[in-house]
Amino acid sequence: MKGLAPPTGLRRLWRWLWQVSFLRRLALSMALLHVLVLAVTLADVGRRGLASRAELERQAVLQEARQLAAAVRHGVLARDLGQLTEQVDVLRSAGHLRYAMVLDTQGRVLAHTAPVLAGQYVVDDFSRSQLQRRDALRPFVAQEADELLDVWAPVWHGSSLAGWVRIGHDLQRHALDPWTVLRQGWWYGLLTVAAGLLLAAGIARNLGRDLGRLQALLRRVRQGHLDERIAVTRQDELGELMEGVNRTLQRLQADEAELRRTGATLARERAYLRAVLGSMRQGVLALDADGRVQLCNATLLRLLGLSGGPAAWQGVPLARLLQASALPASAWRDDERAAAAPAASGSEPPSVQTAMGGEPPVAGADGRLLARDRVPLVDDDGRPQGTLWLVRDVTDELLAQERLRWQALHDPLTRLPNRLLLGDRLQRAMARARRSQELLAVCMLDLDDFKRVNDVLGHEAGDGLLVRVAERLRGCIRAEDTVARLGGDEFVLLLGGLGGAAELERALTRVCETVARPMTLPQGEALVHASIGVTLYPVNDSDADTLLRHADQALYQAKQQGGNRYVMFDLEFSQRTQAEQRLRERLRVALEADELVLHYQPRVRLADGRLVGAEALVRWPQGDGTLWTPDRFIPLIEQDALIELLGEWAVRTVLRQQHAWRQQGCAVPVAVNIAARHFLRADFVARLQLLLAAAPDVPAGLLEIELVESAALDNLDQAARTIEQLRALGISVAIDDFGMGYASLGYLRRLPVDKVKIDRSFVMRMLDDADDRQVVQAIIGLAHTFGRTVVAEGVEHDGLARALRQMGCDEAQGYGVARPMPMADWPGWVERWRAAPPPWEAPAAVSAGAAPS
Repeated sequence: MKGLAPPTGLRRLWRWLWQVSFLRRLALSMALLHVLVLAVTLADVGRRGLASRAELERQAVLQEARQLAAAVRHGVLARDLGQLTEQVDVLRSAGHLRYAMVLDTQGRVLAHTAPVLAGQYVVDDFSRSQLQRRDALRPFVAQEADELLDVWAPVWHGSSLAGWVRIGHDLQRHALDPWTVLRQGWWYGLLTVAAGLLLAAGIARNLGRDLGRLQALLRRVRQGHLDERIAVTRQDELGELMEGVNRTLQRLQADEAELRRTGATLARERAYLRAVLGSMRQGVLALDADGRVQLCNATLLRLLGLSGGPAAWQGVPLARLLQASALPASAWRDDERAAAAPAASGSEPPSVQTAMGGEPPVAGADGRLLARDRVPLVDDDGRPQGTLWLVRDVTDELLAQERLRWQALHDPLTRLPNRLLLGDRLQRAMARARRSQELLAVCMLDLDDFKRVNDVLGHEAGDGLLVRVAERLRGCIRAEDTVARLGGDEFVLLLGGLGGAAELERALTRVCETVARPMTLPQGEALVHASIGVTLYPVNDSDADTLLRHADQALYQAKQQGGNRYVMFDLEFSQRTQAEQRLRERLRVALEADELVLHYQPRVRLADGRLVGAEALVRWPQGDGTLWTPDRFIPLIEQDALIELLGEWAVRTVLRQQHAWRQQGCAVPVAVNIAARHFLRADFVARLQLLLAAAPDVPAGLLEIELVESAALDNLDQAARTIEQLRALGISVAIDDFGMGYASLGYLRRLPVDKVKIDRSFVMRMLDDADDRQVVQAIIGLAHTFGRTVVAEGVEHDGLARALRQMGCDEAQGYGVARPMPMADWPGWVERWRAAPPPWEAPAAVSAGAAPS
């Protein structure tokens, strides 16, 4: 790295010019500043000149375009190409003109400075886009490049656009080059720099003489000649500096006067300290090492109920001050003995003590609560010098803390204990139950009709209802019991000291009856009921969290039984619920891993045996090789969001399979069963459209939707709208298991479905049971009355198929046609079925009462 260091001569020159002498540094700085200012000025002049020239050119071209547009207006309207050519020819010899043309609104060149282009059309995208503009009322710059300015001007006839004028102008910005200006100003710059150097040298010489005199004076002062002075011959800043040096020397000789001024300053500081202490809201008390008062303020005297001013108590022992105060006799008396302890012992000074952290507050003169901070006073060497008290009024602070603590442990709406306080009280109640050998009932309570109140009367009414319910619950339990709110409309009751089941039954009956009484709210009349789940401790010897969970499971069971009741926790039910939950979780994992499969059961037309569709039936493969049918797991998720994921998975899988079957020539419409919860979603159709869009080569008519008849009972209007939207997409809709629920004439009339599927329980027994046969016949007639296709499920043998065809049934599905089959078996089965006549066309081989195959 030594080879990279500057030569010795250059270092010396740099040191001589810049480092050693302030005057030479001043001269060099002024020269460099002149050069920099000159360079910036010339560059700016060049830039401004170029910008001004460009703007002038732009305005000139715009004016030229405006004039040409006015001149050719009549020629464009009359399509007088000769006149237009004459107008354009006038510009042909103009300087820096690259082209000029007149266009009609379609882009045809009516006139051009290059005559060979007349009659042609502009075809580039940029020009075509400019022709579409209808908002240009005056000429505008369409594009501006480094050497070309493209200007368009509209030719208007009244409020109609008749054509366009387009002028291309070569820019001449290079005519003014900033670097040329810099080169031309080079000599001027040299003269300016030379003048600056001469000026700087003159100033340096003038300053150097007086600075040398000042430097010589300071050398003599360092030698101890404080009586030396310098003659001031200047009126500028250097003269002020000399004058300041003389004054400084004079002040050094006036030590006694300076000391008097220092004493006055200290007096002012003491007065300022007293003012600060007097304005403080905290009481301040400073004690010396002997426990005597050295300093206090008026706030301390007021808080302690002492008379007189702060000066009256200076030097008074702490014990006498405390005796005269309004504090209790036992308050802070430890300080009477410990005030002087740090100074006497010489041990480590005590740490700061806070009343909020350790000592409880005490009552002051007016009954308000006072707290103190005690701080040891030490000198710079760490030796104890006394103690400082800071006394403050903490009444409002403690009240605020109490409010915060209450808010942290209570529900803000009902003012009942929240989950946090409930946990503490439950632990205490369990401990009491263990000691007294009595029963503790942990009750989880939920309002049955709360959502309806919110929907009908509004959320404000719902909040008011919760407040009224909380008041009623507090009023119907004992003072030693607890009622808490967990959130929403969920409450917890802790009923302790129970002697037996009869006492618990009376208490829970009283709670249910109290809640069930009608309530009059500002928004209207409200009526709700309570469902309660109960578990008993220590009969159920579990921890607090488990007790609450068991009570919640019992509450769920009460809800399942219709509500408005209480149910005791059942261990067998809990285990069954947990098993069902584990099964649901397994199903979720299997669905996410795409482990489920679909089997397809064909549907045929009874009249001629033609294959008209199929139904997709989900199967869940198990680890032992078995396949679970839907009745093993679908009932567990019918009210769960998982049923919606399963429905969308089935639709997605069917569409993917239809793509393959279409290529094999065996595609038919496939029906997918959709649960009620899924079908009645507001976005059901929109989400189905997204699935169809993901399979654009599969027609929507190859997908059918089946729903059980009870699916639409909760909201017939919404169900009807959804069915209409599906039919608009080309998707047919069928009602499955018709006849098992609440179907009626009005039901079929209001729901515009395409098919009605008769439940298999009626079909399978119709040859042996006259009532079932009548039901089947009635459903067929009712459906045909409304123009619906009838599909019979459970057609297990040929005799049923022939009987159904005679009764007018349209289509059949069941083991008599085919069992549900994997997707791989479908193409072969379709080929075999199409090659042979339907089995019911042959003579009957199975008697009417034979068992299904």
